[in-house]
Amino acid sequence: MHICICDDDKSQHEIIKNYINGFFLLTQKPEIVSRFNGNDLIKDCMSGISYDILFMDIQLDSISGLEVAQTVRRLNPNAIIIFISNHPDYVFEAFSVEALHFMVKPITELEFERVFVRAISKYNSLHSFLPSRFLSDRAVICINDILYCEGYNRHVMIYTDNGKYESVAKLSDIYEMLSTHGFVQTHQGFVVNMSRIRRFDKESVTLNNGTSVPVSQRRRTQALRIFDDYLKGVLW
Repeated sequence: MHICICDDDKSQHEIIKNYINGFFLLTQKPEIVSRFNGNDLIKDCMSGISYDILFMDIQLDSISGLEVAQTVRRLNPNAIIIFISNHPDYVFEAFSVEALHFMVKPITELEFERVFVRAISKYNSLHSFLPSRFLSDRAVICINDILYCEGYNRHVMIYTDNGKYESVAKLSDIYEMLSTHGFVQTHQGFVVNMSRIRRFDKESVTLNNGTSVPVSQRRRTQALRIFDDYLKGVLW
């Protein structure tokens, strides 16, 4: 795991490094790199260096953190970006680059740990695969690529960024494997990746690619509660 801290306040680097090292006290610590301006981070990305998790100030001396994040996102779509700032009014702009979270300085160790646990969970999802038995062969699918799953007659159609796959399985078994990776069951026949939900309506959810997935009346209340809890983790 490669982590980058990008902040022009050197004291902030030490605080976050200490929090990270305390989190991994009994296990192997990740590689942590410090960058004190956004241009150096952009140079890293342009040269092919890929960071798994980035802690980034949204206001940097030479270039805004949002501009840096746009470049990072373009070159490394799976980067987990966590903004840190003295200015909470930037929170909604931060999510235009699909930031995992926005933390307001000063950051407490308790708040850091809560957010970092989500980052580690996201990292694990990005590096986790769903083993599937298809009609004529076997394959593994990156969990992060899954948009939603549709179940019928002991078969599951798995829709991903790279196409769709038909698996011989029960949707309940698939959901059991995916529920810890940010998925919710909106209907007896559908399981959805919450990170891909753009809108949650009375009878359907709309994904960020425009796809509409049904929400049943029986499952709506519980699914909406799970999605609300997910959003609270993102925004606060």
